[in-house]
Amino acid sequence: MAIFEIVPLNQNKLVLPDNSGTDLAGIKLQYTSCNEKTDKQVLFNVRNNYQHLDKVNPELKFASAVSMFSLKLKNSRFLNHNISWQIIADAAKASANKDNFLQMEFIDLVNKAEKIYDVKRKRKSS
Repeated sequence: MAIFEIVPLNQNKLVLPDNSGTDLAGIKLQYTSCNEKTDKQVLFNVRNNYQHLDKVNPELKFASAVSMFSLKLKNSRFLNHNISWQIIADAAKASANKDNFLQMEFIDLVNKAEKIYDVKRKRKSS
């Protein structure tokens, strides 16, 4: 699984009717594998089929928590400023496989990051 941050240009304002099934975007991914010399190309159509986060499968929900975590760490302007560390931790806890050591470690990492970043912000404001 890979997560990409897509940065839209100002000229590309999204204006589409709320119709399920229409294409929202097209993605062309070109890459070269490590041991190969030829480029590969994959085309994807992105459908306009929005689902609330509570309704997607747990693996995608956990991946979204990981993505929110990375955006929060770098203070990205693309992450809603209302997304707190607790929201990220709750999303990860709700979708984590309790038997998966790495997922449980990620939840612990989110909690540690919250403490570190809160201390950092307090120092700046002094």
